[in-house]
Amino acid sequence: GTTGVLRSEEPMLSPLLWTTMATGRLPEEHGILDFFVMDAKTKTRVPVGRQNRQVDAFWNMLGDAGRSVSIVGWLATDPAEAIHGVMVTDKFGYLAYAPKDTVQAEATSLYPRERWGEMKRLVVDGREVSDAEMMRFVHVTAAELARHRGEFDPKDPVNALMHLYASTRTFERIAMHVWDEDRPDVLAVYFEWVD
Repeated sequence: GTTGVLRSEEPMLSPLLWTTMATGRLPEEHGILDFFVMDAKTKTRVPVGRQNRQVDAFWNMLGDAGRSVSIVGWLATDPAEAIHGVMVTDKFGYLAYAPKDTVQAEATSLYPRERWGEMKRLVVDGREVSDAEMMRFVHVTAAELARHRGEFDPKDPVNALMHLYASTRTFERIAMHVWDEDRPDVLAVYFEWVD
């Protein structure tokens, strides 16, 4: 084995860095440079996605080598691509900066599409996070937590934390399910909670 000092790239933007890790290429080579890109058709800013990546990722290379691989929640992977395994993109479930277009997300956020119902059952809704779970991270009363429950509100830090925690739990549940059901050669999971 070997060890080394882990050093990040600049600028420290998550989609850029996670794509660098997935491809082994610098941002100017892989093409993911920010959280958003300009949509050529609508002339609006949209979240960066797989179509902006210009090189293969490790999951493509592993699949080409006959290895099964499952990717869960990895940034800038939507729309899901056909891989030798399962891909659950960053738009599956909740993501703070993603648009709330559920129909679009359902159509693009999973490969193979036939497993939609199976994966959807594993989603943890932010409104379902228990008081005990939240009180591990914030020191407020149950009554105060009740005031922060509901649909995602980016201006409410406690509410946003509930939804972020739910996203982390969702990707954890999916990853463990895929591991138990498929036993891929490689399983890679992105947790926004850690990032």
